[in-house]
Amino acid sequence: MKGIGLLFALVLLTTGSSSGCSWLFVEPLSKRHVPGDFANCTTNPAAPIVDTVFTAGGAAWALDLAGRDEPWGAKAAVGVLTGLLFSSTLYGYIKTGECREANDEAESRQPRGRFGPRARPAGSPQPRPAGSPSLAPAPSVPGQQQEDEDEPRERPRPPAANPNLPSSGA
Repeated sequence: MKGIGLLFALVLLTTGSSSGCSWLFVEPLSKRHVPGDFANCTTNPAAPIVDTVFTAGGAAWALDLAGRDEPWGAKAAVGVLTGLLFSSTLYGYIKTGECREANDEAESRQPRGRFGPRARPAGSPQPRPAGSPSLAPAPSVPGQQQEDEDEPRERPRPPAANPNLPSSGA
């Protein structure tokens, strides 16, 4: 039975060493981040979720080993590794939460259109401040119908042949 406890510890060490995903893959909010700007950090909770699964597995193995007559070294190794995985889990949830909050704040400061935030395409001109002269066409004369730009326009017809001019085929 002592070999099974060591086997559990060895399996946890080998699989757990590939975990700690949050420490490896979560990019925290930069210390130079300016409030109101979008942050370049991790908002996806996938790494802490994976850490949660490994932590739960480690805790289950630690509880299983605690009830067995196994050497204290195996129990301690599983307990310490589970604690490390738990700290990685906490780190991941805290850092991704901070990043989401920073980006939510930045999004709330963005101008909103009718259907959500208005994103300007790259290279588009900046909006004009209120009260500045407009480059819009002059208003039409009252009573004159304005052409709709969405409808196709008719091509101008070529001038009709002038009957007073001699024809070239005679």
